[in-house]
Amino acid sequence: MLRYWETEFPDLAPRKNRSGKRVYLKRDIEIVQRIKELLYDQRFTIEGARKYLKENGVAAIETPAVVEPVVTDQTVLLEMLRQGLLELKQMIKS
Repeated sequence: MLRYWETEFPDLAPRKNRSGKRVYLKRDIEIVQRIKELLYDQRFTIEGARKYLKENGVAAIETPAVVEPVVTDQTVLLEMLRQGLLELKQMIKS
């Protein structure tokens, strides 16, 4: 899903490390959360979400009231991403 979103949303462009693996920075994670909110919570189409983000910027969507701390431990970050993807998978099945 993330790789597909990278092709559809120009603002989502994680760096790659020397071995070619994607490195998601805090900004990348914020963009993914914004895209997820537009697509799944507000029911935008991919094209509509892309247009909205282009016109209004990534910060245009309200930031959640609870802000999660920045995670520096890669294992914890991967687990958070895994949980998020599992939630997306469940939403798609519904």
